[in-house]
Amino acid sequence: MSSALSRLSALLPDLAPWRSSGDFRLLWVQGLVTYFGSAMAMIALPLQIKELTGSPLAVGAMGAVELVPLVVFGLYGGALADAVDRRKVILGTEAGLGLLALLLLLNALLPEPMLWPLYVVAAGVSALAGLQRPALDSLLARIVPHDQQTAAAALNSLRWQIGAIAGPAVAGLVVAYAGHAPAYGATAVCFAVSVLMCRRLSRLRPRTTRRSPRCGASRRAPGTPGRGRCCSARTWSTWRRCSSPSRTRSSRSSRTSWTRTGRSA
Repeated sequence: MSSALSRLSALLPDLAPWRSSGDFRLLWVQGLVTYFGSAMAMIALPLQIKELTGSPLAVGAMGAVELVPLVVFGLYGGALADAVDRRKVILGTEAGLGLLALLLLLNALLPEPMLWPLYVVAAGVSALAGLQRPALDSLLARIVPHDQQTAAAALNSLRWQIGAIAGPAVAGLVVAYAGHAPAYGATAVCFAVSVLMCRRLSRLRPRTTRRSPRCGASRRAPGTPGRGRCCSARTWSTWRRCSSPSRTRSSRSSRTSWTRTGRSA
């Protein structure tokens, strides 16, 4: 019996990151809520475009509209995550996604919904996702101990599988039986909950690397041959003289020749 229970426990996910990190628990639940909210809009948006235009080409054009902002803003997402507090990046992008969901809701409540806001929102969602993704991906190493990284990655994979399977299924039922506006309203509510949860995260300021005031010369043990700490010079001309091996060798040879000449004289 004990062997069967041990085998069963080996199949269950390791919950150590949940127990040790409150920030990880918040991010895990926040991500699951975001998955369900995003699934609502992901299902409702192309269906509304198809309903307004009746053209499969117009539905496919939404993918082209999303591609360019994702590539462009994704290039700056990593630099933004390294420069500012990652908590602020996630909080700002989640708030922006919630505002875009409200825009979809207001457009769906119009007597005649317009088409162009749907493409604008699709592009905006793609841009915010490109800015947010590097901050989210790099956050795991800051909030979870090193020996629990594998377990945290497994829990995140479990969260993604739950959201990818259950999210579109629930979204399809909501859109089919309630319409586009309730789906967009549920998306806005999910992002509002996500923002409230992100506000409880700890501040994660970027790590600053302090450079040595010396010119990058490696330290050596006393009595070992090679260059010492002569590269602590402050001026560029002095640094060039002390850091160039050819200049160092030539200066040594010139001093030796002068010494020999003085001795011979």
